[in-house]
Amino acid sequence: MAAVSPRRIVAEKLLLTAAIVVAGLAIVLIADSRGSLPLMVVGLVVIALAPFLSLAVVVARFRRAVRGGKRG
Repeated sequence: MAAVSPRRIVAEKLLLTAAIVVAGLAIVLIADSRGSLPLMVVGLVVIALAPFLSLAVVVARFRRAVRGGKRG
């Protein structure tokens, strides 16, 4: 098993967090242009949960790497 660098894990988490926040901002901007309050709430929830979503993705990828990439 190749060792996963802690710096790489942190960099992936930060990059994923930034990508999720940008997606949330895009949802908010679209909602604002349409005047849709429920869609704006969805965008704000995505932004608020971005750190937790990115952490979940990084943990899942790390677990897969530890198990050797096996499925199931």
